[in-house]
Amino acid sequence: MERLNWKNKKILDLGCGEMLLKNFIQSKDDVDYLGVDNIPYQHTSDFICMDVMQFLSEYKMDAELIFCLGLIDHLEVEAQNRLMELLSLRTFYRIIISKSNEHNILFKILNIGREINLLNCFVIIEKMHLLKIPFTSKIIHLKYFGDIFATEIIYYLAKK
Repeated sequence: MERLNWKNKKILDLGCGEMLLKNFIQSKDDVDYLGVDNIPYQHTSDFICMDVMQFLSEYKMDAELIFCLGLIDHLEVEAQNRLMELLSLRTFYRIIISKSNEHNILFKILNIGREINLLNCFVIIEKMHLLKIPFTSKIIHLKYFGDIFATEIIYYLAKK
């Protein structure tokens, strides 16, 4: 997050939940933030309580940075693909997506996580493998063996 240029950016946080991203960026310069979630966590002017797919279909608002943190894993495969299509129609600088790692050894055994084809619509600029330690707030960036042990992957995407 520290590597992103936040200055004068419009940020769209899809599936924002409790708007934790907003709390992180409040100290950044001239950030125009909008959070969208179908659960009414907030009642502020920078929050829209609406299904993300409905929002993307109805509102043509663009943003330089679009975040989908923790959203993908809550959607069925067809909805994931539709989300990618809708996002590809937007004007943006980067999309940052997090999803569970379907290649994780334990996840394979438990059949957790689904592979999603991001390359149809986007170019992967960077991919980070993270290991979240259960019952703690500890997160480890795995540079080696990430495909096997990471619990989550963060994708930085650009338009094709």
